[in-house]
Amino acid sequence: MNVSELARTCNINENLAAIWWSPLTSAMERYDISTPLRQAHFLAQIGHESNGFKSVKENFNYSVEGLLKTFSRHRISEADANKYGRKVGQPANQETIANLVYGGEWGRKNLGNTQEGDGWKYHGHGLIMVTGRSNYEQLNKALNFDLVNRPERIAEDNLISAMAAAFFWHSRGLNALADKDDVVAITKRINGGLNGLEDRKRRLAIAKSVLMG
Repeated sequence: MNVSELARTCNINENLAAIWWSPLTSAMERYDISTPLRQAHFLAQIGHESNGFKSVKENFNYSVEGLLKTFSRHRISEADANKYGRKVGQPANQETIANLVYGGEWGRKNLGNTQEGDGWKYHGHGLIMVTGRSNYEQLNKALNFDLVNRPERIAEDNLISAMAAAFFWHSRGLNALADKDDVVAITKRINGGLNGLEDRKRRLAIAKSVLMG
């Protein structure tokens, strides 16, 4: 896959594709994302997660309504959504929101966030938005970078970002699901639900048209 093919596969301009081409090809080679179908699914999913390879840091600029729609009440109460969410005359308190929705019992159970402030420190970074202390600890062992102490490195270094996404993909058995062409199962494993499924499907159709003819 050359830069032009990556641009068409991901529906991005060639300048952006040139930035990501080397990190992505290295990461896909390392983690056996080696067939056109696997690559189509991988690139479609990370394309969605990163808003077309333009965002490598999770945004918590939620409105009150957005918080109430996105997260369950056991993760953020209506009172806290009103207190910390964005509304007229009040910017979103992004750090507090992250600590609320990625903290508490849910954060401990699902993300390994055991310390105060882990929700914000380990909020989503990279092309696949790696989230949670336990995931950063896994990446530390796999990639040998100091990501537990400096999680922001995933967003600052394109190679680390691509490797982190490919490691997450490989470690969750997503190559096998890609071989089955199961975009729904892949989305659930990445997202925990089906958020953005239609966009993921749209991106996948474009990727397949380029890589598989």
